Amino acid sequence: MYACCANCQASTWIEPERPTCEHRKITCGECSQSYVVNHARELGNTAAEHYRAIVKFSGESDIDMPCAYSVLLGVMPLAQAKAIRRKRVREKPAPRAQVLPDNVDPAFHRAVTEGSLTIHEALNRGDREAFVTSLVKRHDLPRPIAFEVADNRIGLRKAMRLALEQKRREEEKSANPRLSAVQKYSVVGIAALLLAVVTGISWSWTLTHRRPALVHARAARPAAPAPAVVEATPAERKAAALARATRVHTDDEGRILEIVGPDASSVLRAYCESFSGFLGVEAQSIRSTTFPEARLGVFKDYKSGGALRSIRIRLDARSGRWVAGTGKTPIRTSDASELSPDGGAIEIASR
Repeated sequence: MYACCANCQASTWIEPERPTCEHRKITCGECSQSYVVNHARELGNTAAEHYRAIVKFSGESDIDMPCAYSVLLGVMPLAQAKAIRRKRVREKPAPRAQVLPDNVDPAFHRAVTEGSLTIHEALNRGDREAFVTSLVKRHDLPRPIAFEVADNRIGLRKAMRLALEQKRREEEKSANPRLSAVQKYSVVGIAALLLAVVTGISWSWTLTHRRPALVHARAARPAAPAPAVVEATPAERKAAALARATRVHTDDEGRILEIVGPDASSVLRAYCESFSGFLGVEAQSIRSTTFPEARLGVFKDYKSGGALRSIRIRLDARSGRWVAGTGKTPIRTSDASELSPDGGAIEIASR
């Protein structure tokens, strides 16, 4: 095993064999400094015994194993071994910082270095300040929360939930005046008494002086026309009924696990409307498959540059409704760019 030289601090190999005499002399291979080992017999007669003693003493003293072996052999004192340990810790080189490409905003450097954001995601976001401003305007987020979303530390759905909770706390704080219970009841009682007095005086004066004029004015005034009722078109009523009949199931992180609807078009439309992100998706068409009880819902993913993707929608024979997803894992999508244009597509009209 290795022992540390007290003179040059180099490691020298020592065979931990059973000593043949009371004292043993060792020499450093770097500086040729010689030492007399006085305590080798106390560590044991085998390499395993020496190793266990070194590991135990190294952990208790917080020093390197070669220095611990030297202290146990009497080559150097414990204070010198700890000084060598502190010096090596100070001289430890710092980790190299990750170098970003020139077309990545330097403001994303910390997020990329910490691992919350990849270089590809930073490239897609572009300018960090402009990305945060768009999040604030589009989703009404506070700027600190928008910066967390930009650095991919939290998701957009969680950020919107935090913004609503923050807004609710601010409204509750502004609605509760900082008065004691006695002061509150006193103010409310005085206000109610004043309101009753003022109302009584005003009503009495109205009955005495203005009631005849008010009755005459109301009789002469023509009746106001009834407000016009705008009826929804049959297409709008059908779209609203389909939207109410469609259910979207998500997990705690806002990922879509399952969508159940009366037809495949409503399932695809609900998936696209539930998709959250800076760049959304748009429903395109419903494609038939070789199985009569299965469809492909094709949509355009603007986050991927407008590429065509699809989700699998199946007919549940037990309920007679169309289902996408398993309800346990997020809905998986597949590439739809190679689908034939004449594959029985049913176009989805945007609402």
